[in-house]
Amino acid sequence: MQKNKMNRRKFVKQAAATTVTSAAFASCTTFSKMTTERNPSEYVGQWKVDESQKFDFIIVGSGAGGGPLAAGLAQAGFTVLLIEAGSTKTNSASETPVFHAKASEDPLLNWSFFSKMYADNSPYKGFEIQNTKFQKTQKGIYYPRAAGLGGCTRVNALINLYPDHRDWQKLSTDLDADHFSPAAMRKIYDRMQKENGGWLHLTQANPKTLIEDQFLIKMALAAISIDGIDSKAELQKFLNRVKLNPNSFFDKMNEGFKSLSNAPFDFVDTLDGAGVEILRKAILEDQNFTLNPNHKGYTDIKQKQNGLYNIPFNATDGVRRGVREYILETESSYQDKLFIKSESLVTKIIFDLNDKTKAIGVEFVEGAHSYRADVLNSNKVSSSYIRKNAFASKEIILSGGAFNTPQLLMLSGIGAAEEIPSNIPMINPKLRGVGKNLQDRYEVTVVSELKKPLSILKDCTFARNNEFDKDPCWKEYKKNPNDHLYGTNGVALALIRKSYSNQPTPDLAIFGLPGFFKGYYPGYSKETTPQKVGDPSYFTWAILKGHTKNHAGEVKIKSDDAKDTPEINFKYFNDENNGLTEDLQAVFKGLKVAREINSKIGSNYFKDEVYPGSKLQSDQDLKSWIMKEAWGHHASCTSKMGLATDPMAVVDKKFKVHGMKNLRIVDASVFPDIPGLFIMLPTLMMSEKAKELILAEHLK
Repeated sequence: MQKNKMNRRKFVKQAAATTVTSAAFASCTTFSKMTTERNPSEYVGQWKVDESQKFDFIIVGSGAGGGPLAAGLAQAGFTVLLIEAGSTKTNSASETPVFHAKASEDPLLNWSFFSKMYADNSPYKGFEIQNTKFQKTQKGIYYPRAAGLGGCTRVNALINLYPDHRDWQKLSTDLDADHFSPAAMRKIYDRMQKENGGWLHLTQANPKTLIEDQFLIKMALAAISIDGIDSKAELQKFLNRVKLNPNSFFDKMNEGFKSLSNAPFDFVDTLDGAGVEILRKAILEDQNFTLNPNHKGYTDIKQKQNGLYNIPFNATDGVRRGVREYILETESSYQDKLFIKSESLVTKIIFDLNDKTKAIGVEFVEGAHSYRADVLNSNKVSSSYIRKNAFASKEIILSGGAFNTPQLLMLSGIGAAEEIPSNIPMINPKLRGVGKNLQDRYEVTVVSELKKPLSILKDCTFARNNEFDKDPCWKEYKKNPNDHLYGTNGVALALIRKSYSNQPTPDLAIFGLPGFFKGYYPGYSKETTPQKVGDPSYFTWAILKGHTKNHAGEVKIKSDDAKDTPEINFKYFNDENNGLTEDLQAVFKGLKVAREINSKIGSNYFKDEVYPGSKLQSDQDLKSWIMKEAWGHHASCTSKMGLATDPMAVVDKKFKVHGMKNLRIVDASVFPDIPGLFIMLPTLMMSEKAKELILAEHLK
């Protein structure tokens, strides 16, 4: 296929000299400088669409759902047009794992949404305005998303946590779909891994990052004493459950005691508690368990244990590497199959004039910053955008995520008629679930001021004011990214646990983070680290509640203008199936655990708790504080997958939009219930599953 009478290979060869291509294809450790603006003319992807051409597939959105799918279909021999509203550029902030907060507010990538927390008629609506992160001008809570090749995978914390097998089992059972069974989805996960010939490379932080700082060691042992195995008998039962030989463990105990006897911890005196846990972890590492919660030995356990884990993240040699790089590598190797159209906002789906249920193409506008969530957007230049059409012979696949996918459906006349402007022709008013069922996690933090900075952060400025070359730690990182704190996502400690023992599966993730973090608000990323010498240093426990009960949230369109952002309301703590009580109680329990760990460290290290603040002590005060301050960043479930008999289902078990032809959705919006504790890995797995189903249908 040719574009604009220029040979594709010649065009790519000419463009290969640009910084973007060099950074993507030459080496993972190649960095580019921070930018504050996007150039609408950049390497591949800026060719003009010839409307006489037809691609096999058009995919709208290049994030965790659409990006891997586009690459996989192209590799299978199909022509794929991948349309992305953001750019293809990269920079040091998005490439460096520890700078994920900085990257999320980088103008290169940032789309800023502002959402409501509570329904207008909720008795708790007043909590929304009392939230310290509430923005009066935008009348909502800041909800950062990302535009650009790779979508939100460019700015997230890189956490890849396998969902519970119960998540897949419920999906499989509810849909009568064996292809979503836990065993089938485990095969998908294994197939994706780089070590098995796939594209996803997951790594774990080097333990020496923790060992080098006495405070962090102390915090780890305090956490273990909360969640660890507290007796030799319990340890033996655990080893038997995970099919490890207890004798192999106990044979090494003397060696373990010898190392513990020299440890500078005043509360490690006996075999029980922390000492046992350290020895247990040493054996599990010998058995290739490696404290990895994605390991099959852990994910297959029916009754999972609370514990401290080393969470996998997607980086190679200390540099973020994921969906974006997979897309670009595929584009380079399959130049006649994968076509990237960046800085182009899809405004509606085009349907066959003779069959309005058949999707045949998309309408989009060319031009940078066209969407109003874009921090560089300006309404004054909207008239300069060029409107185009693109067509597909097989399918249109929407992968815009929980906000933009339902928005595009409604702009195209799919959804409840009363929520779609009358000047938009109705295509399918029966799909009343479009934009409904919006779900998220609940998160809060406990932030404490330290008496002195952590030793591992000595001299680190975290590229303050984007002055990378003035950061001594940045200079050290560039020499050896793989063994530096900057080559991690900054998570020092990670606990996975049940809020209560009768929970069927762990529903809390509690992360220890050096720095100040109380959630999202404009400018939050600058406040995570000290801004000048002498500024206070902080340590944060982030508490995340998974498997939330609330399905009441919704996304609505404000107008027929595709450049406008939708109205987003999560309707927090809706009293649905006792959801308010269970969810609130679980977050409260996680907060109490974080405080209990801190109390074991005490005044030797901490000045005071600054958020929520040591003055808040009663259960009722803390629960009210949670309802004011809680937030989330895993929006999903607004195009739920379900049977045709479900009036709120939008797609079927093969990702096809009910009642429509040649139209699928593949992104986080298709989950009926938000899975696991973190959304990225489940979404990547769904993308791979969609590819499998599509190829089975079209390669017959």
